[in-house]
Amino acid sequence: MSNTPRSVTRVIDTVRVLEGGGFPVRRPFPTATLDHVDPFLLLDHFGPIEWGPNQAIGAPAHPHRGFETVSYILAGAMMLDYLGQKQASQDIENIVADLLFGVKNPSGKLPVSFPLVGKGFLDHVTPEQFPGAISADGKTQTVTYSEKLHMGYRWYDANISGQCAVVNGANPCLAFPFGHGLSYTSFSVAAPNFVATSSGYEISATVTNTGKTKGSEVVQVYLALPDSASAAGVVQPPKRLVGFQKVELAPGASKQVVVKVDPAASNHPLSVWNQGQKRWTIPAGQYTAFVGKSSAPKDLVQAGTFTR
Repeated sequence: MSNTPRSVTRVIDTVRVLEGGGFPVRRPFPTATLDHVDPFLLLDHFGPIEWGPNQAIGAPAHPHRGFETVSYILAGAMMLDYLGQKQASQDIENIVADLLFGVKNPSGKLPVSFPLVGKGFLDHVTPEQFPGAISADGKTQTVTYSEKLHMGYRWYDANISGQCAVVNGANPCLAFPFGHGLSYTSFSVAAPNFVATSSGYEISATVTNTGKTKGSEVVQVYLALPDSASAAGVVQPPKRLVGFQKVELAPGASKQVVVKVDPAASNHPLSVWNQGQKRWTIPAGQYTAFVGKSSAPKDLVQAGTFTR
């Protein structure tokens, strides 16, 4: 490593930090047990970095974590330069400066759940779940997905570990919930509404930019299925993401955002896999729709209910 540029060394060290937090951990995906896979659900389930008060596991405590992250971005760009991929990192310094000084507002949302140290999914898995049990031949390794549908944010919502019961609208196992995001401005989500249409359902809410900077908010819609859903196959999680819509607003501006839910869509928003019938079915009973800014209960409001 003596001839390696410091920026490259920094990136390699960063990768080691992520490995310490469990980021590269992957398991074969169980295609036989698929049931309504949310966007980014696999990344949420397999790729969280565990966070302490100010740090990722394996990283030195750092009160200015944002600047540490920026240094990783810059180091990554420099590494691309070192590898001869200059065009990929072109103008990176201007991009980072625009983000740091608020010229641009990224308004991003997390596609993963960030658990606190010792409270994540990987802290509670059995050897059969990960890395898998070795058979008598000493070669075959079998991974058992006993968590079934409780993947990613669903595992935390369902309080599988017994440590994640919601307190004051927040999950005590999470540093940052699925769907959470920061911005240079702030938003309110109000006037939730639910309407049944000829082709499905429309969940709406009024989003207002309550800050002083232009920015974007992602309105997310989650659905809680009736109790009968679990009887068709495996136990269902408390809620599932069924749609989202991004809106950009100037300071003080408001807009009604409508998220359409089509029961016949390919992501099966209302359906469960009926193991007995070997097909997707829509359970009978009452469904509850929630709308908000993240998967955290404190960020969601009930938009309405309907019965199938």
